[in-house]
Order: sequence, then C-alpha cells, then structure tokens
Amino acid sequence: MKRDLYFKELAVVLGRAGFTPLPQENDFLPVEYHGQRLCRVNAQGNVFYRQEEVDSPEREQARVKVTDMAERFWNICAIWNMHRRSKQWVCRSRIKHLLSLTAQCWLGGLLARVQSL
Repeated sequence: MKRDLYFKELAVVLGRAGFTPLPQENDFLPVEYHGQRLCRVNAQGNVFYRQEEVDSPEREQARVKVTDMAERFWNICAIWNMHRRSKQWVCRSRIKHLLSLTAQCWLGGLLARVQSL
C-alpha cells in the first residue's frame, strides 16, 4: 500500500479511537493524545516516541494502543495487498488458460476441416 494512502486510512482509524493524527511530517504520521504529541508512525507501522512524551502510565497505555493499532492496520493492508495481487494473478492465469483452450478448439476445428478435404 502506498504511504500516503496508509497514513490517510490510519489517521481515520486513530481518530475514531480518540487520538489526533497530525499532517504528515518527513515520512511520519505524528499522533497527539489530549493535545500533546505522543508519537510518530512510519509507513511500515512502526511507532517512534520520546520518553518525555510518554511520561505517565496513561500516556504509556495510549502509546501501546497506537502501536497495536498501527501494527494491526499495517498487517491488514499487507494481507489485502497480497490478496489483491494473488487475485490478479489468478485472473491472469485463468485468462491464459481460456486462451489456451480457445486456441486448442480453434486449431482442432481447423485440423478437422483440413482432414475432411
């Protein structure tokens, strides 16, 4: 999944969970919790934070929740992309198979006509 799309969709998920995603900065999605910077998420679902940003048990739990959500969402996106690619591959292989069958039928009909002459 493209980084911008991942960040856009993750921002929706985080927003619904009570976090405030900020505009993208240097390939990271910054996240606030109760008006203060909590952490940053990269395009691979990894979460980075400063110890001073997670200075209470409540903020540590919030950071763990963001980490869990980012990781799960990244995994869901990765599985979806694999499924989409495999589906395309299946469609392409089916098309090749149908073309092969069509060619065999056409050649078989042509061969039968030639033999009848």
